[in-house]
Amino acid sequence: MPNFFYLFFVFLFASLLTKGQVVSLDDWDEIAKTDVRLLPKYGNIKKNNDQKNIDWEFIKEVMEIDAFKGNRNLASDYYIQLGFEQLSKDDLKTAMYRFNQGYLLDSLNSNIYLGYGAVFLKVKNIEKAKNEFLAGLHINSEHPDLLANYADCLIHQYFLISDFPLSQKQRENSFLYVDSALDYLNRSYQINPNNSFTLSKLTMAYYIKEDCTQSLKFYDEYKKSKQKFLDSEFINILEKTCIR
Repeated sequence: MPNFFYLFFVFLFASLLTKGQVVSLDDWDEIAKTDVRLLPKYGNIKKNNDQKNIDWEFIKEVMEIDAFKGNRNLASDYYIQLGFEQLSKDDLKTAMYRFNQGYLLDSLNSNIYLGYGAVFLKVKNIEKAKNEFLAGLHINSEHPDLLANYADCLIHQYFLISDFPLSQKQRENSFLYVDSALDYLNRSYQINPNNSFTLSKLTMAYYIKEDCTQSLKFYDEYKKSKQKFLDSEFINILEKTCIR
């Protein structure tokens, strides 16, 4: 792959990482100091009796809803879904409230950690996002979305440490993030080969490694999926530089 394409690719994704931030990390941390509902798992605080009673009243009311049939895991997934709906509207506060309600309903639901991690990605705290995805993987190590999202964080970190100009050693060291990301992505792919997010990240990661054969292989699979994650600019670069 010509070097100038590589540099343009790094520049492109470094710029993408700065898009879409709805609140700064400092602002979010400041807001969370006054509202434990904005902390994952309510910050693991020790609740008093009044707080515990409020939680149990909430759980009781939800469990009386016919649609859930007394299934706390089903109810938890519903509140997590509500959280992602709010996250898509950039309402981070309400999203975190819903994710925490999902935690109240079923603390062992690994899907909750997808929500927690997604909130931290919104405020550009990649380390905290990684920690949340890993926490979910400790509950369910075979969760394809958690594996893929953790890998995505590693790819983000690759771009964040890639300065110009890159020495050969810097480039080799930064590739360690991509190598690790590929380990997680390939695990995700083995569990669910039709996961479009995983396919998009495999396409990207192999392109970074300058492995056009593998990148195009996963790109072809990705194109068959309904959900779309790859940026049109990246697709243009991929199709121009990886000649079949």
